[in-house]
Amino acid sequence: MIPIEEKAWCLLSETKGIGPRTLWGIADYLEKNHKSTAWFMQHPELIKVMMSGQASRLSMDNNSDLDAAEIEQLEKNKVGVIHPFHPDFPERLKVLRKEFALPAVLYTRGNVSLMNRPSIAIVGARNANEPAMAI
Repeated sequence: MIPIEEKAWCLLSETKGIGPRTLWGIADYLEKNHKSTAWFMQHPELIKVMMSGQASRLSMDNNSDLDAAEIEQLEKNKVGVIHPFHPDFPERLKVLRKEFALPAVLYTRGNVSLMNRPSIAIVGARNANEPAMAI
């Protein structure tokens, strides 16, 4: 079963109008105010305040039916949801998030603790640019 914090992050990440920068802003707000994501979901008006001029694009209400079905599918397929407060969230993403539009929510399978260990991955273009190489 996916814990309530992960469900809340899943819902936030699937909400129309909320992207990586807003998700990181939410994480910063929660950390600064010592609040949980579940608490934040009970106060959706704060999301609109954080998004300033983009509030008209935000729609939390349209996701409630989709949320239950998606969560059930994630659980069925043993997919985990990792967010900035999860102990296995990659530290490197936290460090580089201000330089690049990096995800604040990761959908995972397998041994997630490996994400914080030294590793090598070959993904993407043959002629990667400098920002891509920094990651």
